[in-house]
Amino acid sequence: MTGQARIERRGDVAPLTPRVIKFLVEALSGKSLDSKESSEQLRPDYVCLGGRLAVEIKTLEEDATARLDNFTDELRLRNDWPEIYGSVPLQAVLKNMGDSDNLQKKALDRIGRAIVSHVRKANKQLRAHAEKSGQKNLVKLLILINEDHEIYEPHIVAFALQRALTRKDNGIFVYADVNAVLYLTERHA
Repeated sequence: MTGQARIERRGDVAPLTPRVIKFLVEALSGKSLDSKESSEQLRPDYVCLGGRLAVEIKTLEEDATARLDNFTDELRLRNDWPEIYGSVPLQAVLKNMGDSDNLQKKALDRIGRAIVSHVRKANKQLRAHAEKSGQKNLVKLLILINEDHEIYEPHIVAFALQRALTRKDNGIFVYADVNAVLYLTERHA
């Protein structure tokens, strides 16, 4: 067999977020910074390892399928949109259209919008915590969880994350307060 095999789970599975939280608390001595009394949003969800690790958990709850459907509806109006019978991956269609690279970038931007939004919010929260805590050598981790959306394939998420985390403004990384991202999904393997 040549190329990569794509494996996708079907059916229900237990949510990942509670299992991640259990791991943070039990294995990494995590302490929740969520407080019913505090309405402060500029803080991460957990600090672990004696305060040396700040963790913000973001869940991909929004399904980007509708945004992608709007994009394909626009493309269907083009003369170079093929007649399709059955199911075909969008990438296979786009690579055979005029301006293929630009169209693929636009499709990835539509899918990645929620991912970039989560990175932006986590960056603010992790920065505020680092400034407030004064902890030296603090590692700031974003855990991005896909509970069950087919569209958030690992390679697409990795591409969106790489673009976001390497983005610079006036030579300075825009999201410099996210040291690492851990992407978890059980939908894809």
